[in-house]
Amino acid sequence: MWRSMLDSDETAELMIVEEISSIRSVERALALLRRSEEGRAMLAERPRISTSTVDFAALRELPEASLGRMFAEYIEREGIDPDLLTKAMTHGRSPEANYVLERTMQTHDLWHVVLGVGTQAHEEVLLHAFQWPQLRRPFSALILVVGAVKHLVGEGRFSALTRNVPAALRRGRAARPLLCVYWERHWDEPLDELRERLGVRPLLSLD
Repeated sequence: MWRSMLDSDETAELMIVEEISSIRSVERALALLRRSEEGRAMLAERPRISTSTVDFAALRELPEASLGRMFAEYIEREGIDPDLLTKAMTHGRSPEANYVLERTMQTHDLWHVVLGVGTQAHEEVLLHAFQWPQLRRPFSALILVVGAVKHLVGEGRFSALTRNVPAALRRGRAARPLLCVYWERHWDEPLDELRERLGVRPLLSLD
């Protein structure tokens, strides 16, 4: 945890911290999934996002403003390896719990696309501010506290701390649970229409 907080680019360390700290919050996430049709389908089918399960070349051929195309372009633009977050989770209390931990990590970059934020450290803080009321994971609280000091106060982003973080928290509370979205069923859907249906106001508009 200490190493990952000192260097937020230490993805492997962050994944370990996220997995271990999220174990107790998984039951709430499971309850959310079981209450939704798409959530129950995900628990039954266990879809995963990696280069072996998602045809990113096909996604790039989808309509310009679709979720799938914007996700594929985001992955390419940011130089993200989709396989980086495919580590099998083992600390959960059941196979279902482990899957929820895996799914949360594997869809992290989709949340970036839907929320309209990049991969800069201060943008990660905003994403976790949105995610906190959605999932109540201790990892998000940790990122909020440490990230606010390191990347908002330390980098002089005071408006982000006083205005954008509270706004992201409000938008997270107002939106439908993004964990319950079976994203693979919506690749060809226009992103703006999907956002409207989910009640998501992009965090990009906070800048």
